[in-house]
Amino acid sequence: MVNRARMQTVLLSLLMVLDACGGSAGETATSGEAPAAIVDHARDVGQTNDFLRLLFVPSGVKPTSLGVPSALRVFVTASDFFRPPMPLGTVTDYPGLVNRDDQDVVALRCTPSDPAKVEPILATWPNVLAKMQSDFAQYTCPSQAGVPENDIHCLVKDYVDDPNATVAVTLQQALMVGATLFADAGRTDALRRRYGIYPAFSGLGYAVKGSGSGAPMGAGEALQRSVAPEYLLKNATLAGASCFCLIVPPYTGRASDPLDVDFVAQKGGFGECTSVSRLAYARR
Repeated sequence: MVNRARMQTVLLSLLMVLDACGGSAGETATSGEAPAAIVDHARDVGQTNDFLRLLFVPSGVKPTSLGVPSALRVFVTASDFFRPPMPLGTVTDYPGLVNRDDQDVVALRCTPSDPAKVEPILATWPNVLAKMQSDFAQYTCPSQAGVPENDIHCLVKDYVDDPNATVAVTLQQALMVGATLFADAGRTDALRRRYGIYPAFSGLGYAVKGSGSGAPMGAGEALQRSVAPEYLLKNATLAGASCFCLIVPPYTGRASDPLDVDFVAQKGGFGECTSVSRLAYARR
C-alpha cells in the first residue's frame, strides 16, 4: 500500500516543477483537481484568500501589523502552497527570503474576512503599477526634488496595460517601466520601504526562488526559479487582516523543522502574536 503522506509529498514536488501548486497543494492530493485549474485558482485573488507571511525579527519584537508603519503594501504567498509541511529553511527560499537562524521567525497566516481592507492583488507589474498610480495620486509632475515617491508617480501615472497579440511586446511595456523605477537609488529605496519590492522582484506574479541573496542571475534561471505565486496586501493591523501570528525563537535545528500552516493557526494568537518554543505539527 502506498503511504499517503509520501504520495502527497511526491505530488507536491511534481506540481512545483509544473508551477502548478500555488492555489491548493493540499487539495490536489485529495480532490484530483487538474493542475491547470489549481494554477488558475492560485493566480486569482478572487479564489485565493489564505495567505502566509514570514518575517525575521530581533528578539522581543512583536509585530502588530502586516508591515512596518511606513509600508503601504506587503508581500504574502498562498498558505496551501506549503502543504504538506516543508522545512522552514526550504519554505523561506521559495518567496526569496533569507533564513536568519539568529533571529525570531514570525509566521502570519491571514484569511481576510473583509478583503477590501487589504486589497489583495497578484504581484504582477501591471497590478503593482496600477496601485502605485492610486497610492501616489496626491503628487503632481514635474516631481519635487528629493521626493522619490513623487518620481515614481510621474513615471507610472501614464502606464496603460495595452493589449497586444505579441505577448512579448505587452510584457516588455510593463517590464520596462519596472526596470526604469530601479534605475535610481532613491526610487529603489522607496520601493523597498513602501512595498517591500527589491531588485529581485520579477513582477510576473511569482517569487524568484533563492533570490534573497541578491546574486545576479540570467533570465532563463530567473524564469525557472519562478515557482511560488506571490501577492501584495495593503498594510493593515493583524486583526484587520484576520491574521494568526506565531513567534518562534532561535534554536538548534529550527531551519530543518517543518513549518505547518495549520500549526500557525492553532497556536498563533488571532490579531496578536504569541510565542512557542519550537515549530511542530498541528494536532489533527
